[in-house]
Amino acid sequence: MVGKIVSLRVEGLFAEVVVAAEPSHITAIIAASAVREMQLQKGDSVATFIKSTDVMIERLPNQTVSS
Repeated sequence: MVGKIVSLRVEGLFAEVVVAAEPSHITAIIAASAVREMQLQKGDSVATFIKSTDVMIERLPNQTVSS
């Protein structure tokens, strides 16, 4: 699902990333180092991949995403 980061909170080793992906919001807990490596920021367009209980995030080039 493609969406936009609406909230990003880094605490210690982990980060909470909330992505607005119509029709809902997806929350992922990922490594803080992944946030730094992908240079994620609030407002970035991302793709989320959901597999069983895992959520993966991929940073996308800046583009307009309706949320």
